[in-house]
Amino acid sequence: MTSPTATLLVFCPARPVLVAKIANFIYANDGNIIHADQHTDFTTDLFLNRIEWQLEGFNLPREVIAPAFAAVRQHPLRGIAKPIEASWQLHFSDSIPRIAIWVTKQDHCLLDLLCIHHYFFTKPRISLR
Repeated sequence: MTSPTATLLVFCPARPVLVAKIANFIYANDGNIIHADQHTDFTTDLFLNRIEWQLEGFNLPREVIAPAFAAVRQHPLRGIAKPIEASWQLHFSDSIPRIAIWVTKQDHCLLDLLCIHHYFFTKPRISLR
């Protein structure tokens, strides 16, 4: 089994060195980045970033990661989100989301959604009632 990962989604106004600041937050806490994507939309001045890293060996416990990233004070290891005016979300690969599915009574609607989920998405817990 693979070790759990954390995924950080960030969107904020575009400005220089954002990728470095976000990656440095992870690097400075001994994180191993395994996937990273970023995009800048210059027409709307929007920066988007998705970065995933392994939690094994990461210096911050998972309950401290979000407050450390959001911290107001600027410090090499903490406080990235506030200075760059970022909106962000933090997700963990071993946290299985619960979802509800509303479909018509026709069988193919539910089957289509379940097949799409099975082949293309993470594994949420689906309760049937």
